[in-house]
Amino acid sequence: MYVYNASAECTVVLRMIPGHLSWANETTLDFFPLHIHTYLIPLYNLLTPPLKQPNNIPLQYPLLFSPLMSIRPSDDLQADIAELESLIAMTTRPNILQTLEKLRNSLHEQQQQNMSPSIRTPIQRSKAKAHTVYITTGYGWCQTKETVIIYLTVKNAFKLSPGQYTMDVQRRSIQLDIMEHEGANYNFRISQLNGQVIPEKTKIKLKDSKLIIYLYKENHGREWNDIRLKTTRDVYDELQRAEGKGATPPPPTPMTNMDLYCMG
Repeated sequence: MYVYNASAECTVVLRMIPGHLSWANETTLDFFPLHIHTYLIPLYNLLTPPLKQPNNIPLQYPLLFSPLMSIRPSDDLQADIAELESLIAMTTRPNILQTLEKLRNSLHEQQQQNMSPSIRTPIQRSKAKAHTVYITTGYGWCQTKETVIIYLTVKNAFKLSPGQYTMDVQRRSIQLDIMEHEGANYNFRISQLNGQVIPEKTKIKLKDSKLIIYLYKENHGREWNDIRLKTTRDVYDELQRAEGKGATPPPPTPMTNMDLYCMG
């Protein structure tokens, strides 16, 4: 490869010797600054066979050059870019020109990285999963001739937004789900109500520490002896628990017996 200076008076030939960088012409050593030698090393594969000088006495330079992409001060990078720009302006061979431009672009990228402030990526902390509270006991209820009223104890229930709870009421069942209320989810469910209700008439009210659900009976005037429909097994288990405590529960009313019979 021949690289010409601005006056076209000096020819430089570069060749590689194991462990050293050799210049074939001692009179041309000052043509390039020392640090620019680093960028000429990748050009070796593109070079023509080295020319032998009559004296055959090459001047040896140890390969003490730092890697191309090592971290360097911005001033040095700017100076190196300027030198590469000078080489690009003097080079006429397309392959050499392309390689020099790649080196220049790499230095530009490194310069931009050095100038960009280091931004630490914030640590993503996973949100703790809310536990679910299943309300199976501790709730109250009462009734009138037309309604069945359920009282659920939920702290700060008045803070609930409409999007935080869903209620599914069928003729013989009810399910209430509360999502992410003060670190917890709540679930209340009765799969077999003691009587049939009118789902579309259901109402809910939010108080300081309770939710009040109004269910409207389908059969007005029918009294419910319990909010849940008790099967024969439920009645038997209740008797067993009562006997274990030395007490006897009141006998079921005729209406309860009739309900058990109708429901099978």
